[in-house]
Amino acid sequence: MTVTTWEERPGTATADSSALAAAEAESLVRDWLRMLRAGAPPEELAAYFANGMRLELPERIVRGPEEFAEWCRDGDHHMLTELPLGDGVVEVTLSSPLHAQVIVTPPPSGADSLPHQEWWVVLRDRPRIRVITVTGLHPEPLLTPPAAAAQEPVHA
Repeated sequence: MTVTTWEERPGTATADSSALAAAEAESLVRDWLRMLRAGAPPEELAAYFANGMRLELPERIVRGPEEFAEWCRDGDHHMLTELPLGDGVVEVTLSSPLHAQVIVTPPPSGADSLPHQEWWVVLRDRPRIRVITVTGLHPEPLLTPPAAAAQEPVHA
């Protein structure tokens, strides 16, 4: 894990005990993904969201706990459960005493386009997820419509 702290930035004040720690931000990301993989109900997962939560995916943007619950019930959440985390490279940048950017990059596997995750964590009453952005993830390819596949060639 690579950490850039708020205190290391020029011209910043020293963080007090109410500042977000890099370990807290990383732990939140790892724990939340483990809960998602274990099949936790959407309402339990949504308890970790900050106001204005956004999940940005290649095919859509999910906003707030209600849309997230619907997205989970539709079964689309499986694209997140398959993202590598344990062997990935995790970089945490504390951008302020209350905000952290967590970047998760999977280990090289020879694939052309590996999924990349960018998380923004904010400290409220506890660390909470504000934004999750997933890039380099391709949704399932569209199937050929049955009508198009069943057309017979025209004979002259």
